[in-house]
Amino acid sequence: MDEPSIEGLKLALQDADTSVNRNMNENPNELLTYFIENLEITNAKYIGRGETLKCDFSPFLNTIIGGRGTGKSTLLEFIRLVMERNKDKDIPKPLVKDSRKYFCPEENDSLLLADTKISLFYRKNNLCYRLNWPPTEENASLEQKNDDDTWEPFQGEIKTMFPVRIYSQKQVFELAKEPSKLIEIIDDAPEVDAEKLKKDIRELENLYKQIENKRQGLNVKVAEEYRLRGEFNDLTRQIEQIEKTGHNEVMQKYRLRQQQLNELENLEKKWNEVCDHLFDAQENTVTSDINQELFSEYSDFLSDLQKTNDKWKTIHNELNQLGKKAESILTEWHTKKNTTGWMQALKTDMEQYVQLHSDLEQQGIEPDRYPALLTQHTNVEEELDLISKHQARLQMLETEKRKVFEQIIEKRKELTENRKKFLASVLKGNQFVSIEVQPFGEKWSSIEKKIRDILNCPDRFVPDFDSLKYIYQNSGDKKIEKLKETIEGIRKGEKPVKYKQFAKRLQLLSSESVIDLTLWFPKDRLKITLLSTNNKHSKSLESGSPGERAAALLTFILSYGDEPLLLDQPEDDLDNKLISDLIVRQLRKIKTKRQVIVVTHNANIVVNGDAELVLPLEVIEGQTYVQQPASIQQKSVREYICNILEGGEKAFRQRYKRIHLGD
Repeated sequence: MDEPSIEGLKLALQDADTSVNRNMNENPNELLTYFIENLEITNAKYIGRGETLKCDFSPFLNTIIGGRGTGKSTLLEFIRLVMERNKDKDIPKPLVKDSRKYFCPEENDSLLLADTKISLFYRKNNLCYRLNWPPTEENASLEQKNDDDTWEPFQGEIKTMFPVRIYSQKQVFELAKEPSKLIEIIDDAPEVDAEKLKKDIRELENLYKQIENKRQGLNVKVAEEYRLRGEFNDLTRQIEQIEKTGHNEVMQKYRLRQQQLNELENLEKKWNEVCDHLFDAQENTVTSDINQELFSEYSDFLSDLQKTNDKWKTIHNELNQLGKKAESILTEWHTKKNTTGWMQALKTDMEQYVQLHSDLEQQGIEPDRYPALLTQHTNVEEELDLISKHQARLQMLETEKRKVFEQIIEKRKELTENRKKFLASVLKGNQFVSIEVQPFGEKWSSIEKKIRDILNCPDRFVPDFDSLKYIYQNSGDKKIEKLKETIEGIRKGEKPVKYKQFAKRLQLLSSESVIDLTLWFPKDRLKITLLSTNNKHSKSLESGSPGERAAALLTFILSYGDEPLLLDQPEDDLDNKLISDLIVRQLRKIKTKRQVIVVTHNANIVVNGDAELVLPLEVIEGQTYVQQPASIQQKSVREYICNILEGGEKAFRQRYKRIHLGD
């Protein structure tokens, strides 16, 4: 921005509402939360060789102008590089190859050299940071400015810490061809809260998978019930046959004693574990003595601290006493156990069985078979009891799984609703475009690609997928459920198919793929409508001209946000009316709320957009230079505009009806 001057005041007063802010409640000198202060480029191929190119920016509207090939777009692409917005996911796929010349020094046509250095100064919350490319030992990728104007390395992720939006005309064009990508931009808005909701959904999906994996493991165990039930019944019959040989009483007593011994063994094992836990807890509650000198100034605090520490020592001592008491109980029990009538009866019954065992052997009967059968019977019975517990656990897991699945759906719906509310607030009263969020409205072509990925069917089976498409498109509100049910039915052999190989392919699906299909949902879709102008009918984005498509996307891009917005030739493909009605009007509306940097060949954007700073670029001996950056109130800048930009003088005359260029 320029220094105040009488001529500037004269022009502002003649410009009326465009240049005079009558709102006394606003502070025109209050800085924005985020803005780029300046850019320095050293030793690029055509910029900064011999002398570093320095570009200072206004916190408000900046326009970069110049003839073809003066490096205007290169400045914005170098900003993209140093701000780490140059990854493939940040750039539409068709533009990745062409963009490499701005970001990859190793490319033959690269605009970067081995010793190129780029520094960008970014102000955030009134603190200044320097972003450096490439990072070196001398210059970290990110530095913070101290109060004494020195710099020190700062830890942080550049892309997260420093918000910015950068759009070239080609990017806008690609967005217009694939408007679903616009959802990614919508989701960056804090009001949508998409990052948290997507994180919640991922965590719920992982929880669902964990529950389902547990269920599958338990189902494998429960599947053994039928076999174990038959084995249990068979063992029961064999035991009953042996017990009918005339020694029923001795064998039944032996069987009872074996069961009693098993129960007793389990109980005593548990008692010993409790005793060990008490001593372990006692060892883990040892507390330290307090260094009283550290707290000598605070006698009250030291007293309370000492009392609390003494209480922990008391717990330690009590646990020690409990452990000893438990040991005493165990010792007392073992002494009593050996003198009880039960122990005497046990010895008698076991001696009788041993005698019977000897007698049966002498008679040629296999006596060892009976205790083995009893052991097997007990083991199988325990396994069946465990299966009953597994079945109860399965019911609980099924209920839990349903709840998690419902939560996933609710989170998706919440995300959709947030997108709707955000668009409604951003585009309220917009005369050029409306954007409607269609829940789960993804096109079939994208759905088919995703389903093929999940089912591991990248190609083939066209008739079967045509059938799935028909079911999906003719099932109303239940189309997602019907699609999943049909695929699951084919997998289980319950639904017909065109090709048997398709059914076989689904039958070989892994459990992970089945879960992925269950958790899959179509993405939201945007329905973008170009609103009627000049009494024309409204029409969908797809049926609009390239200029109308670009206008629709620019309307949204210019409608929200407080981060710096960088636009490269947004006027391309637009007629003059759209430039005036859309871009110029929006720029004047938003420039006091966010920094805007525009590369343009259009005089209307510079002049009628009321740029606070114009940066004319010129090429001298193969190198790009910034020539006298200033506001349009400066005569030299007005001359540049008229000489460089088509329609520059006309734009000035339209704006300043009583002023001509020579004044």
